[in-house]
Amino acid sequence: MYLSIKANRVWVPVLCGAFLTSCCVKSCYQERVEIPNSWHTTFACSAESDPACYRWWEAMGDPVLTSLIEEAAYRNEDVQLAALGTEGQLLQAMNEAAAEIAKSYIRLWGSQQRLQIIEDDIEAQKRLLTHEEGLLTTGLIDSVERNDQERSLDAYWVQKSAISLAIKKESFHLSTLLGEPPGSLCGVADGCLGKLQMPCEFPVGCPLELVCRHPGLKEAKKAYDSCASEEAYYNYRKQVYSVLENVEGALAALSYARQSVERLGNSSQLKDESYKATLDLFQRGLKGEREVAVAYEEWLAVREAWLQGRVELLTSYVNLYEALSVGWEACCGCK
Repeated sequence: MYLSIKANRVWVPVLCGAFLTSCCVKSCYQERVEIPNSWHTTFACSAESDPACYRWWEAMGDPVLTSLIEEAAYRNEDVQLAALGTEGQLLQAMNEAAAEIAKSYIRLWGSQQRLQIIEDDIEAQKRLLTHEEGLLTTGLIDSVERNDQERSLDAYWVQKSAISLAIKKESFHLSTLLGEPPGSLCGVADGCLGKLQMPCEFPVGCPLELVCRHPGLKEAKKAYDSCASEEAYYNYRKQVYSVLENVEGALAALSYARQSVERLGNSSQLKDESYKATLDLFQRGLKGEREVAVAYEEWLAVREAWLQGRVELLTSYVNLYEALSVGWEACCGCK
C-alpha cells in the first residue's frame, strides 16, 4: 500500500529544481514534502496548461463582472493595504478580492433571476385566483379551496420580499468590496447585469506547478529558507498540504456541481415539454385551467432548482481559481 502511494508522488526538491530554481532545497527536512503528480479529479474538457496568467473572470463572458473586478484592483481596501507589503501579499489580496467580488456578483445575479421566477409565479397565482372566484360564485368550489389559494399567493409575496431584501443587501456588500459607500451600485442591483456563462475549459496545471508558483507558498518558502529549522519545515509542509487540499476540494465540488446542473437541465426541459402538452390539451378543451396552472408551477419550481444549481456551479468555478490563486500575474508583471 505504501509503495503504491509512493509511486504516485514526487519529491519536491527533485522536480522543483527542474521547473523552478527558486524551489531548490536547503534542508533535509524539506525532502520529506511529497507532492502528487496529478489531481484526483479531472475533467474531459480541462486544459492541463499552467493557469498562472489565466484571467478566469473573463472566461465567464460578462463584461460587467470583468469591469467590477478590474476596478477592485485599484479601489479595494485589502488590495491597497497589501500593496504596502510584499509582491506575494499583493497577488494574494488581488486574487481574494476578485473571487469575493465574483461570488457576490453571482449571488446578486442568481437573486435577480429568482425574483423574475417568483414574479411569474405570482402572476400565475393571480390568474388562478381570478378563475377560482368565478367557480366560487357558481358553487363549483368552496371557500376553503379559495382560501388555500390566497394563502399560496401570500407565500409567494413573502418569498418575493425576502429575495428583494437579499438583492439590496448583496448590492451593499458589492459596493463596499469596491471601496465605495453601500448603495453606490444601485444600477447593478436594479438588474443591469450581464449574462454569466460557464467556461468549458479549466486550466489547472499540476500540483507541483502550484506549489512552486502559489504566492502564499512562495512567501512561506522564503521564511523557511531564512532559518531552515524543523519548526519552519513543518509549518511550510502544513501550508503546502492545505493549499493542495483546497484545490482538490474545489475540483471535486466543481465536478459534482456540473453533474447536478446537467440533470436539473434535463428535468427542466422535460417539465417544459409537460407544461406545453398540458397547455395544448387545455386549448383543445381536454384540460382545465387549474391543471394548466399546476403544470406551470411545477415547471417554475424545476426552473428555480436549475437556477440554484447554476449559481452553485459558477461559485464552485470561482472557488477553484481562488484556491489556485491565479489571474493577476501578467497584469502586475509578477514572476
